[in-house]
Amino acid sequence: MKQLMKLILPCVIFGAVSLPTNAANYPASDPNNTQGWQVQSALSDEFDGNSLDTTKWYNYHTYWSGRDPSQFSTDNVSVSNGVLVLRTTNLGINLVKGGGFEEGNLTNWSQWGSGSAWTENSWAYYGKGRVGYSGQGAIEQIVQLKPYTTYKLSGWGKCDGSPQLDIGIKNYGGAELDSFITSSDWMSAYQEFTTGPADPTYATVFIYNSGGSGVIHADEISVVPKYITLTPTNNTMTGDNNTTAACVQSVAQGSYGYYECRMQVANGATTSSFWLQNNEPSRQEIDVQEAWTNTSLPPYSYTQMNMNTHWWDSTPTDFPNYGDYNTGVDLTSGYHIYGVDWEPQTITYYFDGAQTRSIPNAHNTDPLSVFLDTEVFTDRAVPLDDMSVNTYVDYVRAWKH
Repeated sequence: MKQLMKLILPCVIFGAVSLPTNAANYPASDPNNTQGWQVQSALSDEFDGNSLDTTKWYNYHTYWSGRDPSQFSTDNVSVSNGVLVLRTTNLGINLVKGGGFEEGNLTNWSQWGSGSAWTENSWAYYGKGRVGYSGQGAIEQIVQLKPYTTYKLSGWGKCDGSPQLDIGIKNYGGAELDSFITSSDWMSAYQEFTTGPADPTYATVFIYNSGGSGVIHADEISVVPKYITLTPTNNTMTGDNNTTAACVQSVAQGSYGYYECRMQVANGATTSSFWLQNNEPSRQEIDVQEAWTNTSLPPYSYTQMNMNTHWWDSTPTDFPNYGDYNTGVDLTSGYHIYGVDWEPQTITYYFDGAQTRSIPNAHNTDPLSVFLDTEVFTDRAVPLDDMSVNTYVDYVRAWKH
């Protein structure tokens, strides 16, 4: 995908920031700076060079691991030739089928022993499903692996009464690996293992009530290649996750002002998003653009600018204020500028400098971090196994009065 070259122009100093002496100093909606904008250097970045400025950005989301079935991977964030690249990749994994037990059945699992297994749609570790097993025995599943490859087995489990839960793997070419859990609270299980020369290699993943009594529960069982580097906030893939996504979050937070980015959205079943948010207990959010393109929605999705605000009360109940704008152009074919003027009384959105929407600001009053990310929404479309697409960001700029 062609990337646009940046112009190198003479500079003038605004405070501690060196910016080109042209209209790019100011919002695309106010190129003559009639409102007296001053740059917020901590929240502005031209992404010059070939590495992310870690004084300004985290290459992950600091309090969220992503939206199932996608999960943020730090490997998917890069800067190349002055452009921030956010990659989304369907890896063809989790190798364990139905490892999140969302389907409400055990179609992909076999059972042995005198006990009984069932799925439950409440109190899951993640999502809506988990598996329960009462009495002596186990459920297991055979997975196919590659030779000479290191994998990560992970999952979550807990126990009712006094049993012992064992989440493990065997028959992969090495010694059986076991992770024992006796806690009544959800605890993680994790093992690394490396296959031998056999091609293909088959291994058996099991969930075993090794205590032989009581009830065990398990969720999010996964086997993935070790080379995937996920966010520090969650270093294992959730069981129904088969896609890695990307996120950058600003180190600093900003308040009222103007925020914009120049972005070419991905042509794939993933979002290309520019938004602002803070964490609990009083979470607030301003979505400047959430673009879905190659999805199961009508073709106009290639042209949509999707905008939103969120505010969560103590319940927590989400109070959204959604709107969209048909830009009339294919957003995957080139760069466009997405902006928001966030003021105490109003929130106003812009596309390529033209106003698209203005709403009252009812709740967004606290400082927010800036985010750029990709996510997969299953209500829109699920990415194909061979999907690998990029979102390109030329710059992020922020101003205040």
